[in-house]
Amino acid sequence: MSEEINADTLQEILISAKEDLQKVLDEARQKFEELGSHFVDQGIGVLCQGLGVYGHLYKRSGLQDREALDIAISKSHNVVKEAALDLLEIEDDWNEFLSTVEAKEAGKLEVSPPQVGDKIPTDLVLNCVISNKFSNTNDGSTASHETSATMDAVPSGKTSRTISLADILVSTPKNVTLLILNRHFA
Repeated sequence: MSEEINADTLQEILISAKEDLQKVLDEARQKFEELGSHFVDQGIGVLCQGLGVYGHLYKRSGLQDREALDIAISKSHNVVKEAALDLLEIEDDWNEFLSTVEAKEAGKLEVSPPQVGDKIPTDLVLNCVISNKFSNTNDGSTASHETSATMDAVPSGKTSRTISLADILVSTPKNVTLLILNRHFA
């Protein structure tokens, strides 16, 4: 399909995605109530169905990603925009649910902020890593130099490349390592 999509079709796809996401979220909430503190260990897999909902949305619409979807919505009639807002409301509900799950998990774990000298597992494997090595220049400013640990974002449909945390730490100054972890798939 092309980037241009019929407004009625797009509205139908958005409504279907909203309904499907709501069903998955309702099922997750039910499992969360049933399993309580064991939800993350035993029931969180139900949330993976949300990936399938978005995959189906993109496949049916012929759009490649969220940016293309947003552009198609912005060019559409108000009924399509309303359907998109309904989908966004469900996404907000998902975020609230995830926050609730995280709060419950945080309550059962004794977590303290990391301190200088804390040990972390260096055999931790990371995907889609971007790493920069910083060094001071003659004028006192900081310059960025790409290291051998750099990995570009993996294009869709390609096999992801991985690197261990130890490989990154060896190639970067000890006081300039920043890890950013993403949790959302939409």
